[in-house]
Amino acid sequence: MFLLPGWLEIDLTFAPEAEFGPRGPQWQTIFGQTHPLEPFAAPDPDTLAGLAWHHALHARVSIERGRWWQAEHWIRAMRDHVITLACLRLGYPADRAKNAHLLPGDLNAAISVVADEIERHDPALATRLRPMLAGLAGAASPAEPTAADPLRQS
Repeated sequence: MFLLPGWLEIDLTFAPEAEFGPRGPQWQTIFGQTHPLEPFAAPDPDTLAGLAWHHALHARVSIERGRWWQAEHWIRAMRDHVITLACLRLGYPADRAKNAHLLPGDLNAAISVVADEIERHDPALATRLRPMLAGLAGAASPAEPTAADPLRQS
């Protein structure tokens, strides 16, 4: 891969001739002869579920041990598997979360949890931040707070 000025990225891949061809709809051949190939298999939901609970367990242990960056690593990995599971369930391609933007708003749970924790710590601060957090979640405009909890709106 080459990264050029202006963030232009050029990827070069080398493959045996028999393995050169599209595996998905985004493929664009510039030159060369392609061969028909089967698309890559979708991730296995059972494996993803197993990895998610595994990562949750390791996140909890990391938190108990005060290993904050390690806990963040496991939580992020768990979140990635949840996004992939949701894409699979809704029939979206699950490769590298390329269609995560199509997921429904109820998956903004992380922002909702942040707002809930802030409220437990400082209710006045939570009252000020909820509309802004809702705007980040895409659930409501910060200028137009809705019902008691705009983050839970869809």
